[in-house]
Amino acid sequence: MAIETIAGGTSPGTTIQQVLTSSTSPTNPSVPTSTATSVLTNPSVVNATGITQIVTATGESTVQAGNQDGTATIITDNSRPVTLVGGTGSNQLLIGNGANGSLVVTGAGSGTVVGGDGNGTVVINDRSSVSSGSAAPDGKNLNVVLGSGNSTVIGAGTQDPSATARTTIAGGSGSAFADLRGANNDYYVNVNSGTVWGGQGDNIIGVGAGNSTVIGGTGSNTLIGGSGDTAIFSGTGHSTMFGGSGSTNMFAQNDTASLFVGGSGKSTMSGAAAADTLIGGTGQSTMYGGGGSNIFVFSTVFGGGRAVVGDFGASAGNRIAVQGYGLSAADLAQRATVSGGNTSLTLPDGTQITLVGFTGLNSSHFAV
Repeated sequence: MAIETIAGGTSPGTTIQQVLTSSTSPTNPSVPTSTATSVLTNPSVVNATGITQIVTATGESTVQAGNQDGTATIITDNSRPVTLVGGTGSNQLLIGNGANGSLVVTGAGSGTVVGGDGNGTVVINDRSSVSSGSAAPDGKNLNVVLGSGNSTVIGAGTQDPSATARTTIAGGSGSAFADLRGANNDYYVNVNSGTVWGGQGDNIIGVGAGNSTVIGGTGSNTLIGGSGDTAIFSGTGHSTMFGGSGSTNMFAQNDTASLFVGGSGKSTMSGAAAADTLIGGTGQSTMYGGGGSNIFVFSTVFGGGRAVVGDFGASAGNRIAVQGYGLSAADLAQRATVSGGNTSLTLPDGTQITLVGFTGLNSSHFAV
């Protein structure tokens, strides 16, 4: 196997710089992707002081990383798809290449995984047995940085439930498909566009400028829309869903109460059978509580928006909470006007509320 080892010695940061700058050296090939270069030079992503050995690999279709703490394995061959398999050590750095079809499979270790700039796949495996080594304060944390191509991420492993570890996935400029349902890790995911399924632990998932679909997992979910068109589904766990600056459609899917927060763009919130909380945003909000006794919240924190409540009369327990305006329930009822079978209410900061098909609004419907 054509593998070159560069000694880390007393200056690990220098060995990383060697890989970046010695592109003409036959024993020290250059890093193959722009994503890898930016990650290697970012101390907030890579713990360079903990990396004591760098291994570069070329000419092989499958490369197995070692099991030592603080090692970096870098695929420097872009001529073919390469499978890179991680080891068991802490603070390991795995960098795939830029060829389409490349695969990075994490081992039981931890650290940072960098996908290439081609269309590739990352598989996150079991990390339940790894212990915190000297190379990292918490040896169970894993960072995944995707490249500029279209990426697939599969979460298939577990973590020690007593650990505070989290898997962080940072998307590149391409589209990402992430299926994390097979794992009970806690995930923090931020991708530009694509589809993300949450896992069995706690999930924080946000999207960017592209069109995206986000589905919460079985744990506690925080799901955040972006500037593009986003569809968000709560999953089966407790979910908090935020609208973005684009068009965000949010749906509760189970009998667990969900929290919706409208964004600065166009937000549609659809509750299910539970008692949900729906907060109007600064943009345009369309709100459906669904079954249960729901509360529709309007606050000076998110003031100035326009909200349409489509099913306020569907449940006798539905209420409107108005916060921060200094108005009593009686004051609010007096502000209401009825026209065309709908009730409208304008708050002092210009926030507009319309109750479609409901005309019997009185002070008992408010929680202030």
